[in-house]
Amino acid sequence: MKAFLIMAVSVMSFALAGCEEVSQATSGSGVAVKGKTQQEIALEAKVKSLNQQSRNIVARNTIEGALVGAAAGCVLAELTGRKCAQGALIGGVAGGVGGNIAGQKAAAANKKLVNQREIIANLSGMNKELNSIEDNLKRVVASQNAEIKSLRRQLSNKQVSQAQYSNRVRAINSNRSVISSSLLQTEKNVAASTQKLVSLEAQSGTKLTTEKRATTGTKNRVARLRSSVSLAKIN
Repeated sequence: MKAFLIMAVSVMSFALAGCEEVSQATSGSGVAVKGKTQQEIALEAKVKSLNQQSRNIVARNTIEGALVGAAAGCVLAELTGRKCAQGALIGGVAGGVGGNIAGQKAAAANKKLVNQREIIANLSGMNKELNSIEDNLKRVVASQNAEIKSLRRQLSNKQVSQAQYSNRVRAINSNRSVISSSLLQTEKNVAASTQKLVSLEAQSGTKLTTEKRATTGTKNRVARLRSSVSLAKIN
């Protein structure tokens, strides 16, 4: 039994460490391209933050086994008047070792609950962030288009050089490329969450229509936002 406890704790620690590594590995802001404005750089940071949120939806919902069992054990402990830590350890053994039928049922039920809560909570945060990104993106793109128009006029009047014009347009296109690629990855991450809901439906027999509609709606919203970003012609 002692060996089982040690193994369960090790599995839980490994799962938590893995989540932390994913978060750290994907939280970099990247290298800013010379010639970008502060507004463009800030917008890139916002879009990358949104992408990170969508990655967390997937990462947090791939934790299974002992960790899910531990969460189930904690819930059961609170319902029966025991301490969460005690119940989590028992639940972790049940979920990790898989020899306790009651523990397996608790873990399975909790897995469905945790997935739903995590997805809806993250989608809510994502849509709030999307509101801000959408407003900022409209302002930045409008400003960029006006600037390109002005630069073309100045280039025609020989007020700026071809190199100055080209460098600025390249910086604008770099900004738009970063935004577009980040939004595309966000779409994929949200789509993966939809597939996880489909999998949960099959496992639990419970319809998750509302949750699937929420993830699909968010994915479509991100896709529409991405389609509004296009590269500018240099010449």
